[in-house]
Amino acid sequence: MMLGVNVIIVDPENEYEMLSEATGGSYFKISLSSVSHINPFDLPIPREDEKPEDILRSNIINLVGLMRLMLGGLTPEEDAIMDRALTETYAAKDITPSSDFSKIEPPLMSDLETVLEGMEGADSLLKRVRKFSKGTYANFFNQPSNVKMDNNLVVFGIRDMEEGLRPIAMYIIMRYIWNKIRSELKKRIFVVDEAWWLMKSEDGASFLFG
Repeated sequence: MMLGVNVIIVDPENEYEMLSEATGGSYFKISLSSVSHINPFDLPIPREDEKPEDILRSNIINLVGLMRLMLGGLTPEEDAIMDRALTETYAAKDITPSSDFSKIEPPLMSDLETVLEGMEGADSLLKRVRKFSKGTYANFFNQPSNVKMDNNLVVFGIRDMEEGLRPIAMYIIMRYIWNKIRSELKKRIFVVDEAWWLMKSEDGASFLFG
């Protein structure tokens, strides 16, 4: 792109698809049946000025926010259980503050399901998580990430994602983008078209303005 600045776009209406094709950019169509996947449990590789424990803690906090969005809200008790379950889900994959994040294999939604199965008081959470780990939504939400952001123009199109799931998809996409950006600081233009989709939820708005 111009001046060597990378451009990243979240595109709710597939309005930038032709631009991407014309400039040789990367266009990822995101839907429940898409071949492009983003794992919400991915962790960024810490920079020299960052501590792994801070990265892991921040990621778990953001994941709790995502779970509130995905599961239709959490009671204070469920919030506490989910926080502990997410920590244990990473630990089950030998991911701790002392881990080398460049060599880890992030957990999946199904790994969170397994942890919740063994936790007292998690029945309601487990039923709701299963929709994303092995139910209707599993093809997108329970897969390793396979998208690459090594192009000068990268566009994520979410028009084909079911309307009720768009805020969730936008949250996951934006967290993935932010994790990539923070791992390698350089000039970029980041465009979130129709960001009001994400702002419809408190956690989405908090992430957007955080």
